[in-house]
Amino acid sequence: MARRKMERFALSDHARRILTRSALIGSISLASIALVSFGLYKVCKYVDRNVAYSPEPPKVVLKNRPAWMSDLVAEQICAAARPSGAHSALDNRMLRNSKAMLENNIRTNAWIKQVNQLKLIYGQRPGDTMVLDCDFRVPVALVHYKNAYYLVDGDGTALPERYSADQVTRVIFGPDGRMNIRVVEGIRSDRPMPGQKWEGDDLASALDMIKVLHGKPYAEEIVKVDVSNFAGRQDGSEAQLVLVTRQNTQIRWGRPVTSTDLAEVPAAEKLRNLQRICAQYKRVDAGQQWVDVRLDQVKCPAVATITASAQ
Repeated sequence: MARRKMERFALSDHARRILTRSALIGSISLASIALVSFGLYKVCKYVDRNVAYSPEPPKVVLKNRPAWMSDLVAEQICAAARPSGAHSALDNRMLRNSKAMLENNIRTNAWIKQVNQLKLIYGQRPGDTMVLDCDFRVPVALVHYKNAYYLVDGDGTALPERYSADQVTRVIFGPDGRMNIRVVEGIRSDRPMPGQKWEGDDLASALDMIKVLHGKPYAEEIVKVDVSNFAGRQDGSEAQLVLVTRQNTQIRWGRPVTSTDLAEVPAAEKLRNLQRICAQYKRVDAGQQWVDVRLDQVKCPAVATITASAQ
């Protein structure tokens, strides 16, 4: 009996020693973790203040800048995204603030369809360069509105740039004399704020026409799409869309390219006729004041010549 009591006492004493040892190990572990955490905190503070810290805001660069983007537009976007004052390369709030500044800036927001990413990289020192990765709206036309010319993208979104009549020729043609962008004439709706859609079926039809002409060598001479008579609002018997060339001659196209009205030949046939004319006469207008491609028989002031070509 006494021996049994002694064994229980011994076991209890052994358990106490184990518990004491475990508590000591736990305390040492906690202290070690706290010490390491404190050390890491101090290291991070040191890096943040002495290594990653910069008294100057980072410069901003555009990733994959589009070829069409002018230096002025690129500089405006970079300036809108650049934070002010000192910063740390470890401060993610600065990136969030830069994104918000871009999205709220009326001149730059219209150019940006979507901000994909902003990140800080090592230039001369950590975090001294901010890389801006965006999807941009691509200008496809200049819309003539109230004695000025305004850029729009393929969806009809109004873009910030405005050009006067004496500037527009330099915008339409590049330094090599080739076509850069086409003009839309004769729209009725008012221009919205930059970044908003420019409403109007006439503008939408003009943009569809410009997309169809894009990249076609025989359309290189066509500089304008005139929608003054869209939906026959001036004369129901005349062409709704008129294409104007560099020589200020006309190609009377007719109804919008999406039209299925059988009163005119399909858009594909009209394009083939333009290609044939350009191949034979080296000019899409055949050197005439006007060419009408609405019907099976292509018309112009010299009917027999153009008809033979189209046939």
